[in-house]
Amino acid sequence: MRKNLYFLTLASTAIILLLFACNTNTNQNDKNAKNNQNPEKELNILVQQWNDAHNNNDYDVFQQIFADSVNFYQMKLIGNTCVDKKESLLQKYPDFKQSIGKIDFEEIDNSTYKASFTKTVKVSGNIHEYPSYLVITKTKSGWKITEESDLITDENIAKMNLPKGAVAGDFNSDGAPEFMWLNAPDFPKDKSEDSFGECKGECTCYIEFSDKSIPPIEIEMCIGGNPINEGDLNNNGCDEIGILPHWWTSCWSAYYVFTLKNGKWENLVEPISTHCDQWDKGIEVISKTSKKPGYVTINYSELSDDGIVVKTKQVKL
Repeated sequence: MRKNLYFLTLASTAIILLLFACNTNTNQNDKNAKNNQNPEKELNILVQQWNDAHNNNDYDVFQQIFADSVNFYQMKLIGNTCVDKKESLLQKYPDFKQSIGKIDFEEIDNSTYKASFTKTVKVSGNIHEYPSYLVITKTKSGWKITEESDLITDENIAKMNLPKGAVAGDFNSDGAPEFMWLNAPDFPKDKSEDSFGECKGECTCYIEFSDKSIPPIEIEMCIGGNPINEGDLNNNGCDEIGILPHWWTSCWSAYYVFTLKNGKWENLVEPISTHCDQWDKGIEVISKTSKKPGYVTINYSELSDDGIVVKTKQVKL
């Protein structure tokens, strides 16, 4: 009888412990779910880090909190380029300071929030206020900034009535985004075999800009193409422009990279030989060389005994 009572007591104790553990786990799960549903405390810390990084010139923090791809004042940039732009801004204005007011969070979806606030900037003895916002997204490596802008910039861009496909960038180092697009030549309306290879006038394209103080870029032997914002490759405060001009025939084409110097567009590097295979494989043509300031890494196509191969070289600017 006592033996049965002993085992009964053990069983009751085990049930109580099990229920307690389940209740504890349930409470913890509820707490975790609540934190996941309302991450404003974590997001607030990130926004404050973003603000403090401006005042402390802390580029490592910018590196940590920007996502790999960012819509930066209507410019689609990689995160490292955003860090470069912050560095250019803070070096250009060493007295730059900013503060932010109350932060309002808006849930866009389960993994994306918009943080809106008024940003007060003190620079060169002047004070400016901007209704600003950050879009923050949950990634595999935590919360990251995927968009940064302000309502004034957005409104000004909306008024521009830009051509379809216009590409944003800071092409004249004024700190504000400009837009570029390609104007291709006109072609005869009768597209018979006899008109193949013909343009109305010269087969010349022009890259033009929303800021008319920036001179257009003339590209000869061109019937189309898509200008690319390559970011600030030479650390001069301006974004460089790359383009692969379209032509009637051949998979071999030179890729051009232009930089604005003393109000004139120049080749940043010699035209880069590329082949369709390189583009089909998505191999990047030019980029900053990691941990080697003043250099760019170039991937180019070359015909060898083994066929068409892509080679790599580093070029000092």
